[in-house]
Amino acid sequence: MYIKDDENGMENLKLFIEMWEGKALPEYGMLDEEVPRFLPKPLRDLYLFSGKWPHPRKKDVGYSDPYGDQKIFDNQDFLVEVESLEKKNGKVTFLFENQGNWTCEVEVNNDNSPVYSDAAEVWDENASGHEIVCESLTNFLITYCLQELVFGSRYVGTIEDKLKMEQILKNSEPLWLDGFYVNKEPDHSFYIYNHKLLIMDHGGLWYACNDESALALIV
Repeated sequence: MYIKDDENGMENLKLFIEMWEGKALPEYGMLDEEVPRFLPKPLRDLYLFSGKWPHPRKKDVGYSDPYGDQKIFDNQDFLVEVESLEKKNGKVTFLFENQGNWTCEVEVNNDNSPVYSDAAEVWDENASGHEIVCESLTNFLITYCLQELVFGSRYVGTIEDKLKMEQILKNSEPLWLDGFYVNKEPDHSFYIYNHKLLIMDHGGLWYACNDESALALIV
């Protein structure tokens, strides 16, 4: 499966989410009247599809929920709960970093809204306030969701051996390439290795899987 940045991007993302985490049950989504209509369509669609999807690890024995009512994508960064979405100066904050260091906004009532973030303030002393980090909300959301699926998987780690990294990338199937996030550049790519491992190329090579037997692929 290859997710492309086109009109079918969000639908193909949903198909992959179900392949990775299991079928989306009716109670995992939200009712139309529960999701504000002022949200851009790609973001509204995501809430409708998975706004109540519980964190997959909740069913694991010994799992403790560090963030309260944790949802499927609440691992590294977090979607704002629907009831907390508020319009302010023509925008709405929809995402925040796990320690509150930055947030992301979109324009209300604009299905083609870019994504704004103040993340640059973390590493750039000259940065001030929110600026456009991605022109495509769909692109941003696909990157975000895949990143969170990696960090929310049962087994997650990094691959340090360069030869192993080259081998895995060479033999992996592209899933989502050159995705944008808060760095204003395409710095996330995702692959499927041997139909069992989800690979993320971002600040190193990450692997993720929900089946312990798949770990043998990276030994």
